[in-house]
Amino acid sequence: MKKGTDFFTENEDFKTLNNELTVKYDSITVQNLWDKIAACYDDTWAQYSSVNEALKKHLKYMIPYIAVYKVLYEDDRNDALELVAEQAKMNAIEKRKFNEGYSNRFPGLFIKNCRKLPKTFFTEKAGFETEVLDCPSTECAFLIKKCPYLAICTENGCPELVKIFSDNDKFHYANLPKIAFKRNGTLETEEELCEYRFSIREQVLTV
Repeated sequence: MKKGTDFFTENEDFKTLNNELTVKYDSITVQNLWDKIAACYDDTWAQYSSVNEALKKHLKYMIPYIAVYKVLYEDDRNDALELVAEQAKMNAIEKRKFNEGYSNRFPGLFIKNCRKLPKTFFTEKAGFETEVLDCPSTECAFLIKKCPYLAICTENGCPELVKIFSDNDKFHYANLPKIAFKRNGTLETEEELCEYRFSIREQVLTV
């Protein structure tokens, strides 16, 4: 695993956030914030050094945002959650570009691969509990009954980030011309369930 200083120096995923900080602060303050974020990133990874590879797939996504948010929040920035939410949204929209091309060319294969998600990504080893729902061949639907995102964020004192991670799925899969995506629930509490549903559109969107 890369050290935090290398990760954030080489990673373009936080460029928007860095630009926001640069506008509001002098260069020394901005650098101090990123140094703190890198240290928090390293400390957080140290907590989970012995977890399995299935959970690490999700931690690689969660921990950078957790580190950024915790440092900005502890630095008394009242817009910390807003800044992290905006950066996460921008990254999700950017990553959607791959799904646009893939789903437009092969919508049937896209649905078929979505059906594999409970066994390849939302797995029991990663801390998920899922139930695949019956649906037509043009659809894919599954229910998530337990999610490690709530547990990890709560352990790190920032359960409010769960909604941001949940919303990112909507930004990632929203408005695909040939694929409709619906998500009900956010798993912000242990009692809540979350349903994912993908389907081939009867009418193709023009975007």
